[in-house]
Amino acid sequence: MKLVQSLVALAITSLASVASAQITPIGPFTGNAGTEGFETQVSASGQTCLISRVFTGQADLCSNAMLLTSGWSFGCQIGPHSGARFAGSASGVAVYTFDTAVTRFGGYLGNNSSSGVDGVASFYDQAGVLMGTMPYILPNNCTWLWSGWDFGTTPVKRVELSLNNYGGFTMMDSMEADIVGATTGSIMCVGDGTGIACPCGNLGGTDQGCANSMTTGANMIATGFASVGNDSLQLYVSNCIPNTSGVFFSGPIALGGGTGALFGDGLRCAGGPLTRLEVRATSGTGDVSSTLLIHNRDGSNPGDTRYYQYWYQDAGGIPCGTGFNTSAAVKINWVM
Repeated sequence: MKLVQSLVALAITSLASVASAQITPIGPFTGNAGTEGFETQVSASGQTCLISRVFTGQADLCSNAMLLTSGWSFGCQIGPHSGARFAGSASGVAVYTFDTAVTRFGGYLGNNSSSGVDGVASFYDQAGVLMGTMPYILPNNCTWLWSGWDFGTTPVKRVELSLNNYGGFTMMDSMEADIVGATTGSIMCVGDGTGIACPCGNLGGTDQGCANSMTTGANMIATGFASVGNDSLQLYVSNCIPNTSGVFFSGPIALGGGTGALFGDGLRCAGGPLTRLEVRATSGTGDVSSTLLIHNRDGSNPGDTRYYQYWYQDAGGIPCGTGFNTSAAVKINWVM
């Protein structure tokens, strides 16, 4: 009987190790989910969930009693890590539930107890299955300490933060998350008339480049992480000429202060020493995406800002007759 119990315990331990193996502690990062929004939230004092959603409306933060405050005293007095307010759970586990799963999550955690109690984070996948748990340290002097995790190839839909000996008094601030498929960066050099005029009056659509011979202009978005240590940035162009050749390129300078300069039938935003990233042809529907590790190709380092764009051939002879055009551009700030 003891042997069977030992084998069962070993199996449970092994399964827990496998579940947690894909969860890796990581240092501070800037996520693509936007600000957690504690400074702009509707005030909360004992509500089950924060009235306004967090991470630019992409997640809920709930517990038995949520609190938004500029300071909280118990065993000691704790103030915000940054900004004017932070969030805390006065009772029960603090639960982040995301609309779309995340691949990284973290923030500065603390409590106002002098007992030095640490916490446990639990992570659930998109099916609601517990992936694993990870401990986190809470200083016993009302200071903040970063805790963050990378979930590898299995994104997380729900994160629960609790203390070891009781559920409440979990403080959170400067929270970050990377949402699967979320766009990153800022769109620039559009041909919709909000900036410099297109070369021959070939006005483009909203957030698109200048109009080409077949569409209202090619747009570009970026998804993934512009992280040198975990680069998954991908450039995606749509509404372009179908089955045409083109080149993704980048530069460290924004021409025209971000509105661009006339270039063929379109506008060029990327300036300075240009890097030819990748030759890629569009599909039959006019879409194309990058496939390489971008920071390896253009030498981006943490703190660098780069401007990305797509040049493509347009043999239609109109609207301006130069034979080529460009997509709108995306500004990317690279982090560690």
